[in-house]
Amino acid sequence: MEEQSVNRTSKREFPWRFFILVFSLSAPFWLANALISKWLPEIPVNLPFSSLMVVAPPIAAVICTRREKGAGSAVKLLKRAFDFEKISSKIWYLPMLLLMPAVMFIQIGILILIQQKIPPVQLSGSALLVFVLVFFSAAVAEEIGWQGYAIDRLPTKWNSLTAGIFLGIVWAAWHIIPFIQMEKTLSWIIWQCLNLTVTRVIIVWIANNTQKSVSSAVLFHTMYNVSTLFSPVYDSLIVTVILILIAGTITVHWGSKSWQKQNGEIQQYV
Repeated sequence: MEEQSVNRTSKREFPWRFFILVFSLSAPFWLANALISKWLPEIPVNLPFSSLMVVAPPIAAVICTRREKGAGSAVKLLKRAFDFEKISSKIWYLPMLLLMPAVMFIQIGILILIQQKIPPVQLSGSALLVFVLVFFSAAVAEEIGWQGYAIDRLPTKWNSLTAGIFLGIVWAAWHIIPFIQMEKTLSWIIWQCLNLTVTRVIIVWIANNTQKSVSSAVLFHTMYNVSTLFSPVYDSLIVTVILILIAGTITVHWGSKSWQKQNGEIQQYV
């Protein structure tokens, strides 16, 4: 078994095919938003039609996995989005569910200190529940690709910090066109891309400490979207700085062991 794992590791390829497929499958949504947006249905919370590109990562992951290991492994990959049993230490539910709401509260506190007016929250409990379910579904789709497939196929010589930064940069780049279509400023886009890069690093850290559970990434990703989109105010610069401080604290307090990969091989069931 050990020898088979070594062989499997040595033969794996950098996931260029996956990244190319993700961007290629997303392109029709970007083009549709750009060319015929006036005839397309509106998506709530100021999201462009191109945000439906969330279907691209799981499709790309399934295609690549099926090509590498067959249809059975593709099904097992999809099931990884619900591997909650891997989260054996329940303490990790705290950062998964509460870290991003805490970040948004800190941001609001900072804005109040600098005397910025905070608008009231205008969201009913039932609407929030609906959007939590929508964002959970979107996070399941994305994380099947990013954490279920791509992260374990990055070079074994990279520790998880390096892998997280690289994957975060790719993840951020994937969002640039939708950000432009949301008519965001250049400075906002730059800060938000840095924000997503650091967020991916934190997701990788949480996953590493929950036996590479994709479910842990899904929960954190869900709370990220819920917290940022439904905060009464969102300052991309302040939120990004807070996230950088959190990632820096993780590295300083827990040391390099926080970023060591649990193993250097692709998960056996994928």
